[in-house]
Amino acid sequence: MPHKPGTAGTPAPTHITGHVRPVLNIGKVEVCSLITCEQLNRIMAVTLPAPQLVLVGTFDECSATQVLAPGSRAEPIHVGWAVPPVTDASLTFRQYTIGLPGSDAVSGVGAKAYCRTVTSSASQLFVLADNKFLEVFADSCTHAIALASIALPRL
Repeated sequence: MPHKPGTAGTPAPTHITGHVRPVLNIGKVEVCSLITCEQLNRIMAVTLPAPQLVLVGTFDECSATQVLAPGSRAEPIHVGWAVPPVTDASLTFRQYTIGLPGSDAVSGVGAKAYCRTVTSSASQLFVLADNKFLEVFADSCTHAIALASIALPRL
C-alpha cells in the first residue's frame, strides 16, 4: 500500500501507564522548508503541487501528491518527509529500523540509513544524522535518498 499523507512513521512503544494527553510538538524544524518545490520536481521528474504540512499524530509531515488527469489509471506519485521531534534520535532510529534486513541499509546519506520498498511504487527511508531523525517517502529508494541528501544539510 503506498504511503498516504499524514501516515509517517510507526508509533514508538512507550512505557507510560494511565491517562496521557497527546501534545502537539512540531519541533524546531520547518519541515516544508527542507526541500523546495523546484528541487522536488527536478528529482521526481514530474510536476507536483507545492508540498503542504499534514498533521501526523503529534508532529507534522510535509507532503505532495501528483494530480492526475480525470480517468487516469496510473498510481499518483506521492512524496513526503518528516522530522519527528525526538529527544534521542538514535533510539528512535533503532525503533523504526530494528526489524529491517541488512540488505535495506543505505550508505552515503546520514550516519545510518535504511530504505525499504513498501510496494512497487512506494519506498520509505529512515535516516539518522547528527542526532536528528529524518523520514522520507517516495516512489523509489533512489528518489528518497536524493531528497534526503537535499534535506539533511538544512536540518
